[in-house]
Amino acid sequence: MKQKSLDAILLLGLRLKNGSEPEKELIDRVKVAYEAFQSGVAPVIIACGGQVKEGEKTEAEAMEAILVQMGVSLEHIIREDKSKITYENIQNARAILNKPRPRVAVVTSDYHVRRSLLLCRMHKMKAIAFSAKTPEDELKAYRKKLEWRLYIDTLLGFQKPGSVRPKWYRFIVDHLTPKK
Repeated sequence: MKQKSLDAILLLGLRLKNGSEPEKELIDRVKVAYEAFQSGVAPVIIACGGQVKEGEKTEAEAMEAILVQMGVSLEHIIREDKSKITYENIQNARAILNKPRPRVAVVTSDYHVRRSLLLCRMHKMKAIAFSAKTPEDELKAYRKKLEWRLYIDTLLGFQKPGSVRPKWYRFIVDHLTPKK
């Protein structure tokens, strides 16, 4: 797929520190989306992410503010601020695009690419990924392990809101998830 043929850049959010402050990992994602936008990959950036708790700033608002500071005009930013999980990010962005088979660039952290692309395919979007390197901190190993669990969740269809995992699920996931 030619990069110039994309309809949008989907910038996936991340929980805000203290309900209002973006963490370094989220800022790094925004920088990657900005670079892709500046290179002409797509005409718009869809900032995806809602509130975790009532009254907090949405992830989309936080990302939009950073993009505007970097020089992206509001006419090139679309806020998807209803989603709480990655599945909803992709589902809601798909609805915003409202095309038979949208072409998108997904921007997320390196450990999160595999599942994000799978979710795009499940929602009938052609997607490529641009990833931000995960910051070196105490959470990096945890996040990589969590991503494997969530990828397996997605493959088995348990990532949809309201899904109930069967009793055997934890046993399977514990054995399929890399230990490091």
